[in-house]
Amino acid sequence: MNERDPRAPAPLPAVEPDDDDAAEQHDSSWRGPLLAFMATVLSTFFVGAVAYVEAPFPSARFAAAWRAHEFVSTLKILLEFVGRGWTYAVPLLSILLVHEFGHYLAARYHGVPASLPMFIPFPLPPLGTLGAVIRLPARIRGRDALLDVGASGPLAGLCLAIPVTFVGLRLSQVRPVLTQGEWVEEGTSLIYALLKLAAKGPLPSGHEIVLHPTAMAGWVAMLITMLNLLPYGQLDGGHVSYALFRSKSRSVARSVLLVLPTLGALVGLYYGRALARVGKNPWILGGGYTQGLNWFVFALMIWALHRGEGGAHPPTDPGPLSPRRKLVATITLLLAVGLFMPVPLRSVSAP
Repeated sequence: MNERDPRAPAPLPAVEPDDDDAAEQHDSSWRGPLLAFMATVLSTFFVGAVAYVEAPFPSARFAAAWRAHEFVSTLKILLEFVGRGWTYAVPLLSILLVHEFGHYLAARYHGVPASLPMFIPFPLPPLGTLGAVIRLPARIRGRDALLDVGASGPLAGLCLAIPVTFVGLRLSQVRPVLTQGEWVEEGTSLIYALLKLAAKGPLPSGHEIVLHPTAMAGWVAMLITMLNLLPYGQLDGGHVSYALFRSKSRSVARSVLLVLPTLGALVGLYYGRALARVGKNPWILGGGYTQGLNWFVFALMIWALHRGEGGAHPPTDPGPLSPRRKLVATITLLLAVGLFMPVPLRSVSAP
């Protein structure tokens, strides 16, 4: 049993003393996070049923029940249809819960007051949710604590996302590339490409993988993690960057708002010229010159979320980052590189 010398100074808390009131507010509010999570469950089930399950909505049955004022039957038809999205919604929500509670438990371990995760519903394909946020105090005192809180979410989430994606890819079908029509193709990162190779091996020429809903859930989780790991402000990547680089992280954050639109412009230029060379409309929405618009949107979103901060991170107290935490930070940044998708979504038309 270790006892502290009563003459020794008391250890500093991981956060500023003024955060006690915030801690009480965080602990007392659970209704908002619960309602947001319930809305996110509905939105992800809905997107899973609409976008990733090959079963049409029973419109004739629904219309007949509605005209007959059989509201219980109407609700049952809706719930049966939305429930079909479970192969997408359940794995995605599981990954996001693990991610967010990785942050929450790390914060609690270091005595940092943290709110419950506030999930963000987004009932539009291809996502169903924009992830979740956890309210933390404006300033976390120690660099080790900051690193742990920032990195724990992505690392915990990826521990589930990677096997889920692999299982989903194993359940996916391989078919010849379509010869007519248009469709949206998911982006490829280094980690995702390795998972596809491990699950399916080299594909025959002229073939593609048709994703099972569970594989799509894993891909969406990795996309959300990739965006969270951008080294800006109080995103997960911003916490890791500041813990590792301290004042230099501000320059890294500023460069993010320059690199993302530049990347979007280059992506749009590449795909626009490619369509123009084969005589197709290079201004098709979601393709061609507009292919890189998502990077402009991402840049605008993170700027709006951190408006007034300029990407700066609240400072920590002076002191080194422990060698073990430096290793964790390096691994996290390498994972961010491995998750990076230059073209997250691409509109494709048959040749």
